This record gives sequence, structure tokens and C-alpha cells, in this order.
Amino acid sequence: MEPYLDGADGAVFRTEYLREVTGDDDGLFRKFVEVFLQNSPSVVAQITEAHAHNDLEALVRAAHTLAGSAGSFGAERLRLAAMALEAALREGRPQDAAPLVARVLREWNDLRAEIDRVMKG
Repeated sequence: MEPYLDGADGAVFRTEYLREVTGDDDGLFRKFVEVFLQNSPSVVAQITEAHAHNDLEALVRAAHTLAGSAGSFGAERLRLAAMALEAALREGRPQDAAPLVARVLREWNDLRAEIDRVMKG
């Protein structure tokens, strides 16, 4: 198991973290979610595309970007998955990319479902 994935069984979306960051302002909370959902899909698409074209540099950059934005958003499992992908590539293990990209995509899909649930609730 990737060391970055230790503890990855936590919350998909730490809403309490984002509520704290936004001062529990519902409008600001929703704006953060909106901005995250506007920007992150393109980064996830970059990961998919870079992996499909075996562009390891682009894959590292996209994984790094996603890890940062997921961390700022409170999406810990997605952050850890993206960090594991970035670390594997930086450590010269491109053979590990496929399962780690799959993990990032699973975490992204789980996060989207959790965001939908939270925003409807």
C-alpha cells in the first residue's frame, strides 16, 4: 500500500473543515463548492488524458494540482490518492500509475456523490 494512502478510509468530504474555513457562512460554503466543481473536473480530465498518452510529466503536475485543491477543500481521500500517484511517479514507478489513477478516479466519483448529497441536504 502507498504510504500516502494510510488513513485514506476517512471522510470523503470533511464538510466541518470547509464550514470552519468559511466561518459557517452557508453562502460562502456553497461558493467554495461551486468553484471547486468548476475547476476540478478539468484537472481530473488532465489526469485521465496524461495517463492515456503516457505523459508522465503532465500526470505529475495534474496529480499535484489535484492534491492541493482537494486538500484545501477538505476532500482528504482524494488528496491522499492524488499524492500517492504523484509520489509514485516522482519515485520512478510509472508501472504503479494505472491502479493509482483508478484510485483517484474512484475517489473523485465518491466525492462528487457526497457533494451532491451534502448540497441537497
